[in-house]
Amino acid sequence: MFGKERLPGVLVVDRYAGYNRVPCKIQYCYAHLLRDIKDLESEFEGCEEVKNYTREMKICLTDAMQLRNRQLNEAEYRAEAENIKNKILELSQKQAVHPAIRRLQDFYVEKAERLYGWCENAEIPAENNYAEREIRKVVIARKMSYGSQSKEGAKTREIWTSILQSLKKRAENPRDKLIKALNKLGQNKDLDMAGELFGSQTN
Repeated sequence: MFGKERLPGVLVVDRYAGYNRVPCKIQYCYAHLLRDIKDLESEFEGCEEVKNYTREMKICLTDAMQLRNRQLNEAEYRAEAENIKNKILELSQKQAVHPAIRRLQDFYVEKAERLYGWCENAEIPAENNYAEREIRKVVIARKMSYGSQSKEGAKTREIWTSILQSLKKRAENPRDKLIKALNKLGQNKDLDMAGELFGSQTN
C-alpha cells in the first residue's frame, strides 16, 4: 500500500507490528507507554522499587506529551526535550532488582531509535492521541452495533468511513458535496466518483 520508497515524515504508532512495514521513521506513542507503566504500578503496588520507578517514569512521559503545549521557542523546546530524554535514559540505565522493571528498562534502551523523534522537532508529537480521537466515534459506533455482521458489511463501513472523514478534511460543506456527487451518479452511472469528490475542492 505504501510502496517501497522511503516516505518523508514520522509515523506515531502504538507498537502494532504491522507498522514495521511502513517505509518511514517511526515514533512510539508515549500515551501507550504510560499505560504500560500504570499497569506495572497496579500489578506490583506493594513493591517500593516499582512504586519509585513508575512515579518517576509517569512524570517523564507526561512531561514529554505536554511539552508541545508550552509554547516554547525552538531552542527552549530542544533543551527541555533533551532534559526529559536524559531523565528517561537515566531511569532506564539504573540497575533494577525487580525483573518487571528490568524488562521495561531494556525496552527503553533497545528501542531508543523509535522513542525520541519528538526531541528533534516540536512538530513531531510524542503521542498519537489526535489519531485516536479521530477514530473514537467510529469505534464506539461499531461497538454499539455489535460490529459488522459480514465481510461485505465491514467493507462497506470501511469505505464510507474513509470517504466521509476525507471529505470533512477537504470540503467546506462535505454533506452538500456528497449529495451533489450522488445526484450526478444517478444521472451518469459511469461517473468517476473519486474524481468528483476529491479531484477538486471547488467542485
